[in-house]
Amino acid sequence: MSTPEGVPVSAPVTLGNGLFGGRYGPDAVPGMLRQRWFGGEERSALRRLHAVVLEIGSGHGGKTIPQVALNWLMARGAIPIHGAKTAAQARENARALGWRLDATEVEALTDASDRLAAAQERNTMTPTTKD
Repeated sequence: MSTPEGVPVSAPVTLGNGLFGGRYGPDAVPGMLRQRWFGGEERSALRRLHAVVLEIGSGHGGKTIPQVALNWLMARGAIPIHGAKTAAQARENARALGWRLDATEVEALTDASDRLAAAQERNTMTPTTKD
């Protein structure tokens, strides 16, 4: 995630379009997003991504979902921009530093994230009809 000149890209959005900040997940999607993006295929892809993030976090001593997501962005060469509303959130985000995902983990997260994005793209291109 950098320019052709090698300059890192800043990234304001993390895995799952920000749904992995701790408040939301595959079974707790905000109403507007649930209606728009997370039907059958999207929900399945989100569950897969969620499972991959949890498995990787567990393998790194219990890293949280936001920590894995931020580390994934850094591993891909981005500079993550993650808001924190509280000091506790800022401390948690800082724990994304000091460890690295390996290439296999980055690939697994990227693949799962790409599958979710593709499912969402297909959904937004499908016209909706009213019965």
